[in-house]
Amino acid sequence: TICCGQIFRYNILDDNSYDIILSDRVINIKEDKDYLIVDSNNMDNLEEVIIKYFDLDRDYSEIYNNINLDKNIIDYNKGLKIIKQEPLECLISYIISQNNSVSNITNSLNLISKKCGKKVIFNEKEYYLFPTLDELVILVPPVASVYHPSKVYPVLFVTGSVPYSSYTTFSSKSILVW
Repeated sequence: TICCGQIFRYNILDDNSYDIILSDRVINIKEDKDYLIVDSNNMDNLEEVIIKYFDLDRDYSEIYNNINLDKNIIDYNKGLKIIKQEPLECLISYIISQNNSVSNITNSLNLISKKCGKKVIFNEKEYYLFPTLDELVILVPPVASVYHPSKVYPVLFVTGSVPYSSYTTFSSKSILVW
């Protein structure tokens, strides 16, 4: 699920665990048989956050039983979950992903986060949370000074999709609703 292309801001560690940057925290997650071992810089409601993010409360067997696909395709994809990423980061990831490589998408998202997001230290490493819309809007005027020229187009596209004059009335929930 983590490496299937739904998210871009994660690191695979030497112990085969993953550091994943969520909207309000960084988590480290590892599967051990039938268990998920999770640590975070923010332990508040961690179980609830993990269940929601990895869509663990959905009955996927019911979905599999109601779609008409080759059984081999279903068996191959068993365990794949729909990531419930923060809608604004999901939208911007999608826009940046157009005609781009995974490494460029990841780098662009990390640049945006480093410029506008909140810094978090977890396991002695520095991470940046993806910015909120209010934090992101500061990129509107000085886009060219923030990004390498090859990364300007997606940012212009994103910021152009949210008019500067009305950003305070814009809600990321109007983009996607989970």
